[in-house]
Amino acid sequence: MKHARDGTGPAEDPHTPHRPYARIAVRGVAEFVTHFCAALTRRFEGDIDLGLIFVHLLRRADLSGTGAGAMAPTSISALARSAGRPFETVRRLCKKLVAMGLAEQSSAGPFIPAHVLDQPMVQELRQEYHDNLVKTVSDLARVGYPMPEARGDGISGEAIERAAIDLLLHAFEFGLPAQPTPNWQRAFVYIAVMAANARRYTFDPELSGRYKDAATPPPDHLRTPVGASALARATAAPYSTVRRNLQSMIADGILVRAGHGYLISMEWMQRPELAAAGAAVAAQLDRAIRGLAQAGFPISAPETAYWRGPPRMIAFT
Repeated sequence: MKHARDGTGPAEDPHTPHRPYARIAVRGVAEFVTHFCAALTRRFEGDIDLGLIFVHLLRRADLSGTGAGAMAPTSISALARSAGRPFETVRRLCKKLVAMGLAEQSSAGPFIPAHVLDQPMVQELRQEYHDNLVKTVSDLARVGYPMPEARGDGISGEAIERAAIDLLLHAFEFGLPAQPTPNWQRAFVYIAVMAANARRYTFDPELSGRYKDAATPPPDHLRTPVGASALARATAAPYSTVRRNLQSMIADGILVRAGHGYLISMEWMQRPELAAAGAAVAAQLDRAIRGLAQAGFPISAPETAYWRGPPRMIAFT
């Protein structure tokens, strides 16, 4: 049976993976990833590849500042496998991070030393992605996303940081349809378009609940097209990069033109593999939130966990 075009009917395809609240999860993660990646591009001259390699290294750093639990440097080969990027690309980006004073090179490979973590730019970045995760949990709870019970009393900032980094990297690893050649730039543009299209219902409890899973696609009249210039301004990515990736996704049937902007194709969005990707994102999100709750995150009062305070929301205008 086909779903109603207004998004209120049952699922059309019995083979489409179903996970309750998956669309709410995907929209929340899309906002989180867009804000995290925009924080990177603003600080890495518009280069999302350089920023994400920095995050991969940051994942292994001593974020607590205590000297306990810091991980050893990783080889370029291991980093390339983890990031899913060619060895030479990763080697070049790590070399650039070293030249920028944001990493050091040892005989065992590149790493981020303790003094880099205290640099003002790095501190600002850490505060921003920490607080973006706190805001994401708060926003999801506000629109009715199921939350676990909090356990323990209090959570370290390091635990929130590591959860934020893991959620970002898992979103790129598991949450997107397969590409012949993995491309972080294209993935970032795709996720930002998703966030922009869904703004009218992402933060609205009634609408968010109405279009909560793969069986309830939102109608086109509620979706907001976004243009290339607005995307470039919002994400701090070069206009040429944004434009090129938008055009490639138009050619591949992922996006459609709508007036002067772009929408993710509903036909594309309703493919079973996209529903599977959405279910994977929701599973990673649930795992992250459960881990936070077990570590003492204040689920019932997430605003008390901010490092600096609620971050500014990106405007797609």
